[in-house]
Amino acid sequence: MNSGQPLKGVRILNSRAVHQASEFSKYIHKHGGISIEIPLIDIKRSQLLLNVKELFQQLSNEDWLVFTSKNGVEFFREHMKTVGLDITALSAYRIAVVGEKTKQLLSEYHIGIDIMPTSFTAEALVKEMLQSVPASSKIVVVRGNLARPLLRNTLVEHHYQVIDFVAYETTHIVSNEEKLVQSLKQHSLDYLTFTSPSTVHSFMNVMNKHHLKEEWNQLPCVCIGSVTKKAILSHGAKRVLVPSKFTIENMIQTIIEDVKHQKEEMR
Repeated sequence: MNSGQPLKGVRILNSRAVHQASEFSKYIHKHGGISIEIPLIDIKRSQLLLNVKELFQQLSNEDWLVFTSKNGVEFFREHMKTVGLDITALSAYRIAVVGEKTKQLLSEYHIGIDIMPTSFTAEALVKEMLQSVPASSKIVVVRGNLARPLLRNTLVEHHYQVIDFVAYETTHIVSNEEKLVQSLKQHSLDYLTFTSPSTVHSFMNVMNKHHLKEEWNQLPCVCIGSVTKKAILSHGAKRVLVPSKFTIENMIQTIIEDVKHQKEEMR
Protein backbone atom coordinates (compact mmCIF):
# COMPACT_ATOMS: atom_id res chain seq x y z
CA MET A 1 0.00 0.00 0.00
CA ASN A 2 1.28 3.46 -0.91
CA SER A 3 2.25 5.00 2.43
CA GLY A 4 1.55 8.49 1.08
CA GLN A 5 -1.88 7.55 -0.25
CA PRO A 6 -3.25 4.95 2.20
CA LEU A 7 -6.85 5.82 1.27
CA LYS A 8 -6.34 5.76 -2.49
CA GLY A 9 -9.69 4.97 -4.13
CA VAL A 10 -11.55 4.72 -0.80
CA ARG A 11 -14.95 6.46 -1.01
CA ILE A 12 -16.00 8.15 2.22
CA LEU A 13 -19.37 9.73 2.97
CA ASN A 14 -18.78 13.25 4.28
CA SER A 15 -22.07 14.15 5.94
CA ARG A 16 -20.92 17.25 7.84
CA ALA A 17 -22.73 20.57 7.65
CA VAL A 18 -22.00 22.71 4.59
CA HIS A 19 -19.66 25.11 6.41
CA GLN A 20 -17.64 22.20 7.83
CA ALA A 21 -17.59 19.71 4.95
CA SER A 22 -14.62 21.18 3.06
CA GLU A 23 -12.33 20.87 6.09
CA PHE A 24 -13.12 17.17 6.38
CA SER A 25 -12.71 16.64 2.62
CA LYS A 26 -9.26 18.20 2.85
CA TYR A 27 -8.12 15.51 5.28
CA ILE A 28 -9.66 12.75 3.15
CA HIS A 29 -7.98 14.01 -0.05
CA LYS A 30 -4.65 14.43 1.75
CA HIS A 31 -4.47 10.65 2.15
CA GLY A 32 -5.75 9.85 -1.34
CA GLY A 33 -9.36 9.18 -0.40
CA ILE A 34 -12.49 10.27 -2.28
CA SER A 35 -14.81 12.52 -0.29
CA ILE A 36 -18.47 12.10 -1.20
CA GLU A 37 -19.86 15.35 0.17
CA ILE A 38 -23.54 14.99 1.07
CA PRO A 39 -24.25 17.44 3.93
CA LEU A 40 -27.14 16.12 6.00
CA ILE A 41 -27.55 19.04 8.41
CA ASP A 42 -27.52 22.81 8.29
CA ILE A 43 -26.30 24.90 11.20
CA LYS A 44 -27.17 28.58 11.61
CA ARG A 45 -27.14 31.28 14.27
CA SER A 46 -30.20 31.18 16.50
CA GLN A 47 -32.72 33.92 17.14
CA LEU A 48 -32.50 34.99 20.79
CA LEU A 49 -34.78 36.52 23.36
CA LEU A 50 -31.72 37.35 25.48
CA ASN A 51 -28.83 39.03 23.67
CA VAL A 52 -25.20 38.67 24.69
CA LYS A 53 -24.87 42.17 26.11
CA GLU A 54 -27.83 41.53 28.43
CA LEU A 55 -26.31 38.17 29.35
CA PHE A 56 -22.98 39.69 30.37
CA GLN A 57 -24.78 42.23 32.56
CA GLN A 58 -25.90 39.30 34.73
CA LEU A 59 -22.39 37.89 35.19
CA SER A 60 -19.37 38.61 37.35
CA ASN A 61 -15.77 37.66 36.63
CA GLU A 62 -16.21 34.61 38.89
CA ASP A 63 -18.93 33.19 36.64
CA TRP A 64 -18.51 30.59 33.92
CA LEU A 65 -19.20 30.05 30.24
CA VAL A 66 -19.23 26.47 28.97
CA PHE A 67 -18.53 25.59 25.32
CA THR A 68 -18.96 21.98 24.23
CA SER A 69 -18.05 22.44 20.55
CA LYS A 70 -16.39 24.71 18.00
CA ASN A 71 -19.85 25.56 16.72
CA GLY A 72 -20.73 26.93 20.14
CA VAL A 73 -17.69 29.23 20.08
CA GLU A 74 -18.19 30.34 16.48
CA PHE A 75 -21.87 31.14 16.82
CA PHE A 76 -21.47 32.76 20.24
CA ARG A 77 -18.90 35.00 18.57
CA GLU A 78 -21.46 35.84 15.89
CA HIS A 79 -23.96 36.83 18.58
CA MET A 80 -21.32 39.03 20.21
CA LYS A 81 -20.59 40.77 16.90
CA THR A 82 -24.26 41.64 16.43
CA VAL A 83 -24.17 43.78 19.59
CA GLY A 84 -20.74 45.27 18.91
CA LEU A 85 -18.68 43.05 21.22
CA ASP A 86 -15.37 41.40 20.42
CA ILE A 87 -14.79 37.80 21.46
CA THR A 88 -11.84 38.91 23.61
CA ALA A 89 -14.48 40.09 26.11
CA LEU A 90 -14.72 36.43 27.15
CA SER A 91 -11.41 36.87 28.96
CA ALA A 92 -13.36 38.49 31.80
CA TYR A 93 -14.97 35.16 32.72
CA ARG A 94 -14.04 31.59 33.61
CA ILE A 95 -14.17 29.19 30.65
CA ALA A 96 -14.84 25.45 30.49
CA VAL A 97 -14.72 23.43 27.27
CA VAL A 98 -15.09 19.97 25.82
CA GLY A 99 -12.52 18.97 23.21
CA GLU A 100 -9.13 19.97 21.83
CA LYS A 101 -10.66 21.73 18.82
CA THR A 102 -12.85 23.92 21.01
CA LYS A 103 -9.87 24.82 23.17
CA GLN A 104 -7.71 25.47 20.11
CA LEU A 105 -10.25 27.85 18.58
CA LEU A 106 -10.54 29.86 21.79
CA SER A 107 -6.74 29.92 22.08
CA GLU A 108 -6.57 31.48 18.62
CA TYR A 109 -8.63 34.33 20.05
CA HIS A 110 -6.27 34.48 23.07
CA ILE A 111 -8.93 33.19 25.44
CA GLY A 112 -7.60 31.07 28.32
CA ILE A 113 -9.26 27.84 29.39
CA ASP A 114 -9.90 26.99 33.04
CA ILE A 115 -11.34 23.49 32.69
CA MET A 116 -11.02 20.90 29.91
CA PRO A 117 -11.47 17.22 30.79
CA THR A 118 -9.11 14.70 29.22
CA SER A 119 -12.14 12.74 28.05
CA PHE A 120 -14.05 14.78 25.46
CA THR A 121 -17.56 14.21 26.85
CA ALA A 122 -20.19 16.23 28.69
CA GLU A 123 -20.13 13.59 31.43
CA ALA A 124 -16.43 14.18 32.09
CA LEU A 125 -16.85 17.95 32.00
CA VAL A 126 -19.70 18.08 34.49
CA LYS A 127 -17.77 15.78 36.85
CA GLU A 128 -14.81 18.17 36.87
CA MET A 129 -17.03 21.22 37.29
CA LEU A 130 -18.84 19.73 40.27
CA GLN A 131 -15.45 19.18 41.91
CA SER A 132 -13.97 22.62 41.29
CA VAL A 133 -16.67 25.24 40.59
CA PRO A 134 -18.20 26.98 43.63
CA ALA A 135 -21.94 26.43 44.00
CA SER A 136 -22.42 30.21 44.13
CA SER A 137 -21.24 30.56 40.52
CA LYS A 138 -23.52 31.27 37.61
CA ILE A 139 -22.85 28.95 34.66
CA VAL A 140 -23.78 29.81 31.08
CA VAL A 141 -24.14 26.66 28.97
CA VAL A 142 -23.64 27.63 25.32
CA ARG A 143 -25.22 24.99 23.11
CA GLY A 144 -27.15 24.06 19.98
CA ASN A 145 -30.89 23.47 19.95
CA LEU A 146 -30.46 19.68 19.72
CA ALA A 147 -27.80 19.28 22.43
CA ARG A 148 -28.30 16.66 25.12
CA PRO A 149 -29.66 18.13 28.36
CA LEU A 150 -27.27 16.13 30.58
CA LEU A 151 -24.82 18.95 31.33
CA ARG A 152 -27.29 21.66 32.27
CA ASN A 153 -29.68 19.28 34.04
CA THR A 154 -26.90 17.85 36.21
CA LEU A 155 -25.68 21.31 37.17
CA VAL A 156 -29.23 22.39 38.08
CA GLU A 157 -29.67 19.24 40.16
CA HIS A 158 -26.60 20.32 42.14
CA HIS A 159 -28.14 23.76 42.75
CA TYR A 160 -26.04 25.82 40.36
CA GLN A 161 -27.66 28.79 38.70
CA VAL A 162 -27.56 27.77 35.05
CA ILE A 163 -28.27 30.11 32.14
CA ASP A 164 -29.21 28.20 29.01
CA PHE A 165 -27.89 29.96 25.89
CA VAL A 166 -28.94 28.37 22.59
CA ALA A 167 -26.38 29.90 20.22
CA TYR A 168 -27.18 27.92 17.08
CA GLU A 169 -29.86 25.76 15.49
CA THR A 170 -29.40 22.50 13.60
CA THR A 171 -31.88 21.48 10.92
CA HIS A 172 -32.02 18.49 8.60
CA ILE A 173 -31.24 19.00 4.90
CA VAL A 174 -33.62 17.28 2.49
CA SER A 175 -32.20 18.66 -0.78
CA ASN A 176 -29.38 16.06 -0.83
CA GLU A 177 -31.70 13.09 -0.34
CA GLU A 178 -31.57 11.79 -3.94
CA LYS A 179 -27.76 11.95 -4.09
CA LEU A 180 -27.51 9.94 -0.87
CA VAL A 181 -30.06 7.37 -2.05
CA GLN A 182 -28.27 6.84 -5.36
CA SER A 183 -24.87 6.56 -3.66
CA LEU A 184 -26.20 3.70 -1.54
CA LYS A 185 -28.10 1.96 -4.33
CA GLN A 186 -25.10 2.10 -6.65
CA HIS A 187 -22.73 0.91 -3.89
CA SER A 188 -20.63 4.06 -4.31
CA LEU A 189 -19.54 4.31 -0.67
CA ASP A 190 -16.95 2.37 1.32
CA TYR A 191 -17.27 4.15 4.68
CA LEU A 192 -19.98 6.20 6.37
CA THR A 193 -18.89 8.95 8.75
CA PHE A 194 -20.95 10.69 11.40
CA THR A 195 -19.74 13.59 13.53
CA SER A 196 -22.89 14.07 15.63
CA PRO A 197 -26.15 12.33 16.53
CA SER A 198 -27.87 14.93 14.32
CA THR A 199 -26.13 13.59 11.22
CA VAL A 200 -27.14 10.05 12.21
CA HIS A 201 -30.79 11.04 12.62
CA SER A 202 -30.85 12.87 9.30
CA PHE A 203 -29.19 9.91 7.56
CA MET A 204 -31.62 7.43 9.06
CA ASN A 205 -34.64 9.51 8.05
CA VAL A 206 -33.58 8.97 4.44
CA MET A 207 -32.64 5.31 4.90
CA ASN A 208 -35.97 4.43 6.51
CA LYS A 209 -37.97 6.39 3.95
CA HIS A 210 -36.34 4.48 1.06
CA HIS A 211 -35.98 1.11 2.82
CA LEU A 212 -32.22 0.96 2.38
CA LYS A 213 -31.21 -0.96 5.49
CA GLU A 214 -29.40 -3.73 3.59
CA GLU A 215 -27.47 -1.14 1.58
CA TRP A 216 -26.17 0.91 4.50
CA ASN A 217 -25.74 -1.37 7.52
CA GLN A 218 -23.19 -3.57 5.78
CA LEU A 219 -20.85 -0.56 5.60
CA PRO A 220 -18.45 0.42 8.40
CA CYS A 221 -19.64 3.50 10.28
CA VAL A 222 -17.00 5.81 11.72
CA CYS A 223 -18.25 8.05 14.53
CA ILE A 224 -16.89 10.84 16.68
CA GLY A 225 -17.84 10.11 20.25
CA SER A 226 -19.78 7.58 22.28
CA VAL A 227 -23.10 9.43 21.91
CA THR A 228 -22.89 9.35 18.10
CA LYS A 229 -21.87 5.69 18.27
CA LYS A 230 -24.88 4.90 20.44
CA ALA A 231 -27.16 6.69 17.97
CA ILE A 232 -26.03 4.63 14.95
CA LEU A 233 -25.96 1.35 16.91
CA SER A 234 -29.60 1.93 17.88
CA HIS A 235 -30.47 1.67 14.18
CA GLY A 236 -28.74 -1.66 13.67
CA ALA A 237 -25.24 -0.74 12.47
CA LYS A 238 -23.14 -3.90 12.28
CA ARG A 239 -19.65 -2.38 12.43
CA VAL A 240 -18.91 0.90 14.19
CA LEU A 241 -15.45 2.43 14.56
CA VAL A 242 -14.69 5.21 17.05
CA PRO A 243 -11.31 6.99 17.28
CA SER A 244 -9.70 7.24 20.71
CA LYS A 245 -9.62 11.04 20.36
CA PHE A 246 -12.77 12.68 19.05
CA THR A 247 -11.40 14.72 16.14
CA ILE A 248 -11.81 14.48 12.38
CA GLU A 249 -8.06 13.89 12.00
CA ASN A 250 -8.37 10.84 14.24
CA MET A 251 -11.45 9.70 12.31
CA ILE A 252 -9.32 9.61 9.16
CA GLN A 253 -6.54 7.77 10.98
CA THR A 254 -9.08 5.19 12.16
CA ILE A 255 -10.20 4.63 8.56
CA ILE A 256 -6.59 4.33 7.41
CA GLU A 257 -5.91 1.66 10.03
CA ASP A 258 -9.08 -0.21 9.12
CA VAL A 259 -8.27 -0.16 5.38
CA LYS A 260 -4.80 -1.52 6.16
CA HIS A 261 -6.28 -4.25 8.37
CA GLN A 262 -8.82 -5.27 5.71
CA LYS A 263 -6.10 -5.53 3.05
CA GLU A 264 -3.91 -7.63 5.33
CA GLU A 265 -6.79 -10.01 5.98
CA MET A 266 -7.32 -10.47 2.23
CA ARG A 267 -3.73 -11.60 1.67
